[in-house]
Amino acid sequence: MKRTKQIIIGCLTLGMVVLGGTASAFADDRIHYRSRRQVDRIYNGVRNGEISQDEFRRLGRQQMRIRQFKKRATADGHLSAHERKRLRKMQNRASRTIYKAKHDRDGYGRHRDRDRYERYNDRYDRDYDGRGHGRARSY
Repeated sequence: MKRTKQIIIGCLTLGMVVLGGTASAFADDRIHYRSRRQVDRIYNGVRNGEISQDEFRRLGRQQMRIRQFKKRATADGHLSAHERKRLRKMQNRASRTIYKAKHDRDGYGRHRDRDRYERYNDRYDRDYDGRGHGRARSY
């Protein structure tokens, strides 16, 4: 009876560890896709003329800070609850900033510097492929 109880407790503990790791990986994916959607919102705003060049630069720097924090936070291979909360707050703030930039009526039309725009998009994809070796991630 005692041996059966130990086996059950061991299995439950192992299951909790496996599910905990899965939840962490799921949260990491949600953070990545949310960042990707925010960048897409920025590019759509530029294409539609809702975001000016200065706003584009500012929003790009904000997204870069989020990526840098995520990279530092996951350097140890784990994203703690505190780090996840801070990332979520940073992304919430970025989302509000994107909304305000798109609705403040100071965009001027299509983006003038298309090459810089494309280089930024390529750099974003390289940073987020998980390897950092310049290989584009396929979605």
